[in-house]
Amino acid sequence: MGLQHHIFIDHTDLLPQVAPPVMAFITLGKNYIHYNILQQDTKEQLFVKTLYTTDGNIGQDEFDSLLSDTLLRKASSVHLAIDTAKQLLIPTSLLSAHNHAIYFNHLYEIEKEEEIKTQQVSQEITELYVVKKASVSYLTNEFKQLKIYSHSACLLHTYFSVINQLKKSSVVFLHSAHDSFHISYFKNNELQYTQSFGYKTPADILYCVLNTLQWQQAAIPDVAVYLTGFSLQQQAIVDILTQYMEIDTLQSAHFANISFDIQHFPIPILFNQFSLISCVL
Repeated sequence: MGLQHHIFIDHTDLLPQVAPPVMAFITLGKNYIHYNILQQDTKEQLFVKTLYTTDGNIGQDEFDSLLSDTLLRKASSVHLAIDTAKQLLIPTSLLSAHNHAIYFNHLYEIEKEEEIKTQQVSQEITELYVVKKASVSYLTNEFKQLKIYSHSACLLHTYFSVINQLKKSSVVFLHSAHDSFHISYFKNNELQYTQSFGYKTPADILYCVLNTLQWQQAAIPDVAVYLTGFSLQQQAIVDILTQYMEIDTLQSAHFANISFDIQHFPIPILFNQFSLISCVL
């Protein structure tokens, strides 16, 4: 099938001949790219699109397709979230400019083409994550106003912002992509566990959820499970999870004081994009 794409919102035909300043938000995964264009002043969603491959990883062809968007090229600021499996949460008080690699090397091998970056998730927690030097260099050359974020740190930032409003004692957040997913478990509004994994079948996700709940000594009937994401297996994921637990999803009603347009934005599907924009704005 190769490169596929889906446009969720396209209001570009309503723009005046001289387009107003816009902001771009991009999430880059191993085999997908999501991006939004927001009007800078009104924060209106002008364009929302996803590109994904079904037979390989994102490469030069997908980058070229992204960069062919003329409105994106005109963005006054570009915010890029990297979806990487190599991530580590550390108490902020323990970090210094010189010990990032020391902590990271306990769990991961850092390749020559990778570099470690940081993003603060909360006052107490900072995430270490890696990016590909070549990809970042390429995009930095294309977008002079580029700022880089961690996909998982943005998800966590948004979970922290909504957890109190859910009023649940035990909560699992699941966010799926085509061959990876992110899981976070909160108890009494405090983060207990979070990690990203690869998967081949929906049964792999079910196993991880059940294993996490067993490890955390949480009974399934007492746990609220929220599933978001955009995966070719999304319906199959829903089907297998609902055999064992009730599944809910996060909607606009769960979020107060949103500073940007979400009237037609597909939050359950592109929750990572919603999280990136929430982190920035």
